[in-house]
Amino acid sequence: MKKILFIILCISIIFISCSEQDGCTDPMATNYNPDAEQDDGSCVFGIIGIWRPDSVIIHLLEQEYSLSGQLLDSEEIFLTRPSENIGISGNMQFTNDGIAIIGFLNNYIDTGTYIISGNNFSHYESDGDLGAEFIYSSSKTQLTLFRSMSETDNDYDGYDIYTREETLYLTKQ
Repeated sequence: MKKILFIILCISIIFISCSEQDGCTDPMATNYNPDAEQDDGSCVFGIIGIWRPDSVIIHLLEQEYSLSGQLLDSEEIFLTRPSENIGISGNMQFTNDGIAIIGFLNNYIDTGTYIISGNNFSHYESDGDLGAEFIYSSSKTQLTLFRSMSETDNDYDGYDIYTREETLYLTKQ
């Protein structure tokens, strides 16, 4: 009986050790698993590298309210534009040590810093001021940065809320 239990145990160990390990098999991913034999689609990609801005989608929303808060009018516009429309000109580079090198219009290059927390990306200009905050997503070749800004303008007969959302699409170089 002990021999049979020992044989069953040995066979179980052999089968367990022969099973393929799933995981991320892409060495460019932040969660690359060199032991994984089969890609399970779990690869996560960071923003480190050089990125070329492709386009920006700008969503403008203007809402007009009465003094009592009743919606009176609403206008909505979607625009697809080159990245220059939000001041970006040239590539964006993000390094391992938190440095962000961004080309702006008029050949101005800012070497600031960035901080990532979850899927939040905060860019600080070279003078230490917060430049912009985004929600980001990335793949092996694509980076998307999204931000939303809103302001309220009070008027004698109510108020207007202006919302601007920008989605910047970039390609890895």
